[in-house]
Amino acid sequence: MKKVEKPDSGMSAQEMQWQKSVAAEKDLRALLDRDYSAGLMNNTKWSELANAFFGLRLMFTIQFIDVKEPLTAGGFQSVPPRHWDSAVGPFLTLSIEWLEIDPIRYDPPLGHLLKPRQTDCTAEVEALLQQIGIPYHLQNGHFRITGHLRNNAQK
Repeated sequence: MKKVEKPDSGMSAQEMQWQKSVAAEKDLRALLDRDYSAGLMNNTKWSELANAFFGLRLMFTIQFIDVKEPLTAGGFQSVPPRHWDSAVGPFLTLSIEWLEIDPIRYDPPLGHLLKPRQTDCTAEVEALLQQIGIPYHLQNGHFRITGHLRNNAQK
């Protein structure tokens, strides 16, 4: 049996990636409209946050609007508005429900017998958040930045 070739759509890989991104954003916006009552952060503020914390080697936990369990990652990277690339992969900042910054930096161990050195960066984290005007609250010693508020009926 002869295999039937699909006609080439004429789109480049970049154009196809762009279409996927547009479709993903449309799905995220529909989810936000359905399950969330307010957005507290915008693309510019998320970008400012990532750029301000670039190089500090702090861990953070992030909850996405379309994922059930939060993810923990480390190291903020400098990012353009709308997108964020991290250890958990690239994503749209629109998809962040909340992000918690652990203000304790754990430096790499100096050997197998020594514990990693811990540096408390609480004052530095708070000063940076206030300097760039990011709304936050302390929760269990972590700085929580809320991107979107869930509807009352939601968890």
